[in-house]
Amino acid sequence: MSSLSVAPALSLLAERYLHEMSEKQKRKQLKKTPLVPTPPECRVMSLTSFPLLFDELTFTASPSWVGKVYCVIAGCSDSIIRIYTYSDGKGIALVDQLEFHQRCVLCVKHFTHPKITNAISQRDHPAHSKATRANTPVSLLNHLIVCSAATDGRLALWDITVVMQTWLCSLLGYSTDAEVCPIVPLCVVPCHQSGINDMDITKCAAEGYLIATCGDDGSVTVTKFIFDVSPAYPMPADLSICREEICRIANAHSSCCTGVRWLPHSDRHLVTVSSDQRINMWSLDNESITLLTSHIIHVADVVAMEIVSISSSSCIIILCGVGLQCIVCNVNIKVL
Repeated sequence: MSSLSVAPALSLLAERYLHEMSEKQKRKQLKKTPLVPTPPECRVMSLTSFPLLFDELTFTASPSWVGKVYCVIAGCSDSIIRIYTYSDGKGIALVDQLEFHQRCVLCVKHFTHPKITNAISQRDHPAHSKATRANTPVSLLNHLIVCSAATDGRLALWDITVVMQTWLCSLLGYSTDAEVCPIVPLCVVPCHQSGINDMDITKCAAEGYLIATCGDDGSVTVTKFIFDVSPAYPMPADLSICREEICRIANAHSSCCTGVRWLPHSDRHLVTVSSDQRINMWSLDNESITLLTSHIIHVADVVAMEIVSISSSSCIIILCGVGLQCIVCNVNIKVL
C-alpha cells in the first residue's frame, strides 16, 4: 500500500531533472553532440527530510493535509540544493532552489532551532482577532536550518523558515507581507581543503550546536554555532549567528575520511571511519580532541556509517561498503 503512494512522487522528481533544459539549451546541446541528444546528468548526492510542525492556530481553517506536510532537501551534483514538499493531498512540489557552492553538493543535513516568542502569546496578539483569524498566515514552530557541504570544502548554513511559510501561505490562499528575497547562507565556514564527505550535528549540553565534518583530506573538524533570535510577528526574524572552531585534526586518518557520527546521548564523543579501514573514537574536551581508541574494520571502501542507540552506555555502529559490518560499542558515557 505504501509503495503506491510513494511511486508518483518519485516519478515527478525524476521528470523534474530530465526536462529541466529549456528548448534553446536543448538545441544548443544537439548542435554540439547531434548523435547523443541526452539531457544533462544530475544526480541526487544526499537527502534529508523532516515533517513541518505548525502552531495550533494554523489548523483552524486549513485542509487536513496541512498537518502531514514533509520537507525534503536534496543536494545535487549540479551544485543546486533543491527544497521539496510532500503531502498525501498535494504530492511532491518544488519550493525553491539554493545556489551558492558552484560545486557538487556532497552532503545535506538539517536541524531545528526553537523560536523566541514575545511576552504576549501569539494567540492574544491583536492580529489574531476573530475577524482576521481565518486569514492567519501559516506559522512554523521552529526555525528550519539546512546545512550543506560540497567539494569546495566549505560548510554553509541556511535558514529556510520564511521561504517555507510564504510558500505554504500562498498555497492555502493566505496573504502575507513577507518580502521574498533570494536566500543567502547565514554562515559559510571553510572546514576542509577538499570535499566534505559527511557531517553530523548535535546540540550542546550548555548552548548552541556542534557540527562535526570529515573530508577527503583525512581531517575532522568540529565547529560550534550559537544562534540569537529576536522576537518577531507573524513571520520569524532573521537569525544572527556566531561560530567558533572548537578543534581540527589534520591527520585523523591516513586516507579520505568517509563518515562521522556523534555517539548517542553525548556531545563529547564522536566516531569517524575512513577508507584506510579504521574506525576511530574521539573525546572532545573544551578546545582539544583526543583519540580514545582505533580499530581495524573488515569492510573495504566504507561509504556510510550509522549508529543505533541501545542504551545510555551502548550502541551499534553499522558500516557499509564492500560488505556490511555491525560493531557493538560499549562506552561509559554520562548522559548529559
